[in-house]
This record gives sequence, structure tokens and C-alpha cells, in this order.
Amino acid sequence: MTLIAVAVMAACGASGPSSANNHGAGSSSSSGAGAVSVPKGQPMKASNGETVSITGFMANYPNGNGTLAPGDQCIKVTFSINNGSSGDWGYPQSELTVLDVSGKSHPIGASGATCPGSAGPVILAAGHRDDTMGLTFEVPSSGALTLKWSPALLQGQTYETPLQ
Repeated sequence: MTLIAVAVMAACGASGPSSANNHGAGSSSSSGAGAVSVPKGQPMKASNGETVSITGFMANYPNGNGTLAPGDQCIKVTFSINNGSSGDWGYPQSELTVLDVSGKSHPIGASGATCPGSAGPVILAAGHRDDTMGLTFEVPSSGALTLKWSPALLQGQTYETPLQ
């Protein structure tokens, strides 16, 4: 029942109980709007032990089943995720979005099947990792892109890292 609630909360953009931010010195810094800025190539580590690492990025990923909006492209981002928390991690892919240069958020699946190929675990058990998650996003063809991770169970914690 808790996992269902977490999945629904994550899908709706809501967060669970608050938790302290206990990041090590020098590993990241705060950016605007309370987000923790993580340098490219470094893992994003939440205070509850969950970790997201970007392992690959492909611009101009082939769109499959639809027409992209003018000026848009599909991108694919691959991840390694590690659940170092004490509980199961439900629908981790729902916590990830891409921000364009204007600050607009682009979630996975926002355009239906235009950018196909997203896959990730439904539940990642405590103490487990997954190195196979790949998500596709429809984003503008120009400008900087930033991956944003907002852990569902950690109200107010947000992590950002550049993609390009």
C-alpha cells in the first residue's frame, strides 16, 4: 500500500515526509530554487541513501512513432541507480525530468510515444542497484539541458546536473 501511495505521489509531483540534507562537503553546491547542483559526471546522492548517476547521453535519439514539435528533438539518458535507503524505491523514473535553458520541465512520456524507449524498474528493493535504466525525453533542439531529480520521499530535496 505504501508503494502505491509513493508511486501516485511521485506521478503527481507530490513528496513525502521531510528529511535532513546531509551531503558531504565539496561534493555539490546549492543552486537557485533550493536545488543542489551536482557537477557533470558526479553521482547525485540523496540524504536517504538513494543515488542517481548518469552513465550516458544521446542527443537526436531517433523518434519512433510520431512527429516532433518544430524545434524539438528526442534525447536518451541512461542511468545507474542505487537504493542505499532502508526501504523500497518505487518508480524512480517518475522522479526525473529534463530542464531546458528557459527552465521548462520536460518529463518522460510527456509527448506520448513520440520519443519511445524509456525503461526503468517499477520497484528497486533496498540495498539493490540497477544499471539499465534508460529514459527518453522530448526537448528543444538547442540550448543547455539539465537533468533534475526530485526524490519522492524527500520533500524539498532536488538535485540538478548538466547533460551536455
